[in-house]
Order: sequence, then structure tokens, then C-alpha cells
Amino acid sequence: MEASPKQHRKTDMIKSILYLVTADLFVPLYYHLSKYLEGCGFSSVFMTFSLREQLLLKKNTLKVMPDNVFNIHNYPIKENLFSRQELDDILNFTMLKFGGHRKDCEQRLLRVASFIEDTLEKNWFEAALVWNGEDFLLKALIKLLERRKTKIVFAENGYFPKTLQFDRMGVNVNSSITQLPFAQIVESLTDSGEHSGKLIESDFKLAQFKALNVCEYVYCFLTRKCNPFYYNHFPEKRGNSWFKEQWLKLKRSYLPLDKDILPDKFIFIPFQVHDDTQIMLNSKFFKNMEDFFEFSYKAIKKNFRNEYKIIVKEHPEDLCRYSYSRLRSKYLDVLWLRKYNIDLLLEKASYVFVINSSIGLQALQKLKPTIVFGESFYARDEVVFRVNDLTLIDGVIARAKEGLTETRKKNITQFINFLKKQYFVCDGWQNVTESGVVNAGNKIISLLNKNLAKNTNVA
Repeated sequence: MEASPKQHRKTDMIKSILYLVTADLFVPLYYHLSKYLEGCGFSSVFMTFSLREQLLLKKNTLKVMPDNVFNIHNYPIKENLFSRQELDDILNFTMLKFGGHRKDCEQRLLRVASFIEDTLEKNWFEAALVWNGEDFLLKALIKLLERRKTKIVFAENGYFPKTLQFDRMGVNVNSSITQLPFAQIVESLTDSGEHSGKLIESDFKLAQFKALNVCEYVYCFLTRKCNPFYYNHFPEKRGNSWFKEQWLKLKRSYLPLDKDILPDKFIFIPFQVHDDTQIMLNSKFFKNMEDFFEFSYKAIKKNFRNEYKIIVKEHPEDLCRYSYSRLRSKYLDVLWLRKYNIDLLLEKASYVFVINSSIGLQALQKLKPTIVFGESFYARDEVVFRVNDLTLIDGVIARAKEGLTETRKKNITQFINFLKKQYFVCDGWQNVTESGVVNAGNKIISLLNKNLAKNTNVA
């Protein structure tokens, strides 16, 4: 069993955890999590290099470094921090997603990394908490921490609603369970060890969290708009605007609910966020949803003819910001949905085609034959119909048409139970709860106390 908060407080030495904040979305979770961990013997140090996040952290009286994010523009660059290959690796995803000038991103990276390096030389951290880890500033931090063998806990959304994942190796396809043999997963279910999904009794209470007010958002907005060099100094903030986010939310709220009656037999293709890491980095066959859909459409028509209707649902995060009008006008025989109950679609679908979406795992939970084209920790032959070669798609579909065997159903049930009981943590970051913070905190403590052997231990 996991130690209780009172047991954790018996630690002889205060241990520091570093949080590098790149998005204000996660600050409420980090704030409450840091308060819980402080009660368990871990002090907290926050680091951020952008104005909005710094204002929010300071407003909640958290220890923040640096004191002024604008001073980093002139911070002296340390020599030989990264090799050319390391720079390319660090900047790869950011350049793919946001574009901009490579020189600006590289200068930003080197100045921030130099500050981080100096900070690490002066301070000892037990561990760092990293969200996802693909942002270029986070990747720089990871490389600098790995040189010091500092522990890193990676965090991300879980694949079930209102869950989180924490892992010492990475998240999603980079998680410790990706290469874990299926037999070991099954074996772990019989162990009497800890279960991260279990609620932990605690007297922990959420403290009052102060959000930024409209005036503070206006200040951030004007700071950006009045500085012609803003995106040279903050290239990672391209397209990141609170006002734009609010405008998108408003536009989306006016989109009507889809009221179409579902056909008796259909194949469901849920779209993913078009510029998500899962598509840009973990999809070897398709780099956009258009190509994925058109390939799937042709394969479905060839193998099923017109036996099944095809239904596509666009991802909520792409509504009003990315258009599939060309596909909609070209494929009139497809039912296109924007706002529809996802659980109902999964419940009634005959088959589900995904790249590596969390919806694929939710489809498995409902025992639906799921055809997977991308890399994911659940893309296992024991549970999904995996596409390893596009030229072999007909064979994959033929096996899916045979249905789920009793062995496969058992495998799916065991895999889902493993994720729920031993991997994912209940509650997400959107609506922070006391039980969620306690579970997340105890999961992090558990990971930090484990002596992990790469590719052999469950996270």
C-alpha cells in the first residue's frame, strides 16, 4: 500500500521539486499539487519564461524563477550546451508545429537553457515534473536534468475522461508500458501492490486559487501587441492568445448540436487534433487527417462495399479553427458530425478506425474491433488490429471482420483493468478535486521512490 501523507512527512530532508510551466492551463493543478507535496516533505520551485504564466504564479504567491521573464532576452549564452544534433532534436517539434524563424527559436532556446543550467548548478532538485515533454523548452530542461541524473516525472492527460498519467520514462508511446510484455501486464494484475487509481484517504483541502482578472489579461495582450519584436523573443507563443481562445469558445458554443439519427450499421472514424504531437510525431503513415480519412474510406469501400455507413466526428479542439470543408463536399455519402455524444457513437459503432487517438482505447473498452494505424502504448496485437504496412490493410480488415475472439476479449479486459487500476490516476487538470490531487501526489511520490529499471518496470 502507498504511504499515507503523514507517513511521507517523516522524511528527514526537504526535497525540492522543479516545475517548468509553459502553459497557464496547468497552473491550478500544479499549484494544488505543490501544496499537497509540500505537506509530504517536498518543497516546490516554479520556473517559467512567459509573462502570463509568471503573473499567475506570482499572484498565487509561489516561488518563481526568473524574477523577470524579459531579462532572459539578454541572458549570456553558455558555450557548448548542446551539440548540433541535440539542437535539431530539441527544436524539431516546435518548428513543425509553429514554424517561425529557426534562428529566433535557437537563440531563445540557448538563453533559456543557459539560465536553467546556471540554476541547476546552484540548486539541487530531487525531481522535476514535466508536462508531455515535447515543447522545446521542456526538452532542453530534460536533457540538462538527464546529465545530472535528476529524476523526471512526465505528466499527460490519461486516455479515459478525467484521468491523468504519470511516468518516469515518458508519456503515450514513450511511456514505460509501451515495451512492457503483455504477459507482465497480466501478471501485475494478480499482485497485491499499489493501485494508483484507488482513492487515498487524506485530510488535504484545496487552498483558494486566484485566477488572472481581465485587466491582467489585457496587460499581457498589450505587452504582446505593443512590442514588434515579441515573437522574436517569445517564438513559442505564436498563436497563443487568451482572447483568441475565448473567441473560439464563443464561436463553438454557437455551433448547433448534431441531431442526426445514427444508422443501424456504421464504421466510426474519429478525427484527432490536426497538429497534435500524436499526429506529427507518432504517426508514421499519415501526417494529416485528410490523408488518413481518404485511405480509410477507400479501404472500407473495398472490403465492406456499402454494408456500413461511414461516420466521421471532428475533434472539438479543431472546431472553428481548422476546416474539413473539402472532404465534406467531396464525400457526400459520409455522415459528418461536429457535436455529438462520443459514448453513443462508440456504443453503436461496428468498427472504429483510428491513428492513435485516446478514442481508440475507449473503443476497446466497449469491445469494438479497433483498427490502429499509428504508434501508441495500446497499439498491441493482443488487443487491437494493428496496421504495420499499408499494403496489408486488406488482411488487417479481414481479421477484424472475423470479430473479437474470446481470448482477445479477455486480453482487452485485462489491459483496461491494468490501466485503470495501476496506471491512470483519477481526475484531470480541467476540474481539480481534492481526491484527484491526493491521488496524483501519491503517484508522483511512489514513482520517485521506485528504482526503475528501463523497460522492465510498470510506471
